[in-house]
Amino acid sequence: RDMSTQGVFDCIVIGRGLMGAAAARHLQQSGWTVLAIGPDEPQPDRLEESTVFASHYDQARVLRQLGQDDDWTWLNTQAMKGFETLQRQSGTQFCHPVGSLYVSPQQDDPYFSQLPSASEQHQIPYTIYEDADALHKAFPSFHFVSSSKGMLEGAPAGHIHPRMLVKAQMKVFTEAGGSIVNNVASSVRSIDKEKVVTCLDGSSYRAKNVLVAAGLFSHFMDLLPGTLDVVLESETIILAEVTPQIADEMKTLPSLLYEIDEPLFNGVYLIRPLQYPDGRYYLKMGCNLEGDQFFTSLDEIKRWFVKGDSEAQHHLLREVLALVMPTLPIVSSRTGRCAIVRTAHRKPFIGQVDDGLFLTMGGNGYGAMCSDGLGFVASTLVQTGRLPEGLDEAAFKIQWV
Repeated sequence: RDMSTQGVFDCIVIGRGLMGAAAARHLQQSGWTVLAIGPDEPQPDRLEESTVFASHYDQARVLRQLGQDDDWTWLNTQAMKGFETLQRQSGTQFCHPVGSLYVSPQQDDPYFSQLPSASEQHQIPYTIYEDADALHKAFPSFHFVSSSKGMLEGAPAGHIHPRMLVKAQMKVFTEAGGSIVNNVASSVRSIDKEKVVTCLDGSSYRAKNVLVAAGLFSHFMDLLPGTLDVVLESETIILAEVTPQIADEMKTLPSLLYEIDEPLFNGVYLIRPLQYPDGRYYLKMGCNLEGDQFFTSLDEIKRWFVKGDSEAQHHLLREVLALVMPTLPIVSSRTGRCAIVRTAHRKPFIGQVDDGLFLTMGGNGYGAMCSDGLGFVASTLVQTGRLPEGLDEAAFKIQWV
């Protein structure tokens, strides 16, 4: 539907995923008029008809505050600050504070050396497990290689439900007066001092500012004036079905980030068994695989999401899971497909592209947990022209090819 009668919005946010939904809510709640453009979640049997896809149609993502460095920790803690209010305002629970366990077999892992200062600065306590024996005593379900050292961050760390988080953001956004268009934005143009966003069906909308938050699709539609310096990579996960009884026994199992680095796989993450929409209980595990694909076109991405061969990795993922949880009784298992944006400097891109045009993208595999922080940063940038105090703009600089 044509919204030209609605006049000019203060900001149009392109993308209704984790970052876009967060930014739209922050902007709308600050008193701006905001339109969020993006497609609803497609039905599984109608994927073929979709143009763009998302990885947040999912139940479980790791949640922690102590990130790889100061910037990530700032984003994570900023996101966590607002979660309680957001859950209350939306009537939606998306946080599950079972704790988050970080384990690394690398003796000189820089993550451990920056922990004391980050913990002190943000008042986040943690527990260190000096070796594999100490880890096994505390977490008998898990098995780690002998050189491993671990760190447990307690509640509110744990995991979040990304689909529910987006739903909560959008509910609060619309209740605050925000507008939604279920469509795919295909171009952004400047006319006089306004931005015109046109969608695939030809409808167009006007705003003083546009924030592009369309994940890997920010790269392909005619939304930006250049080509971003990013790598777009496939990510395959395994869902291992367990009985309701096993799921119950594991209900306090912390989320896991395991920095094992093997020739065929590395960077394992795992989340305790949860009930999925089909009523069954699945433990989710993912990692980087030697066979991951790299995308250079919209067609390649669509092919991956619609009918990509994630099954080719099924056997290897089962083997990795058996290494990490050798005694887990699995009823059945299946694979799932998502995609990841890795930026050149491995931090999100958050910046001004040109007059009235802004971008936030690039979770680098850590975007879900801090998405509300990224939305806050992007909304601050759109409104003030600067990032919030305490953040280094250079760390998030947009890089072009």
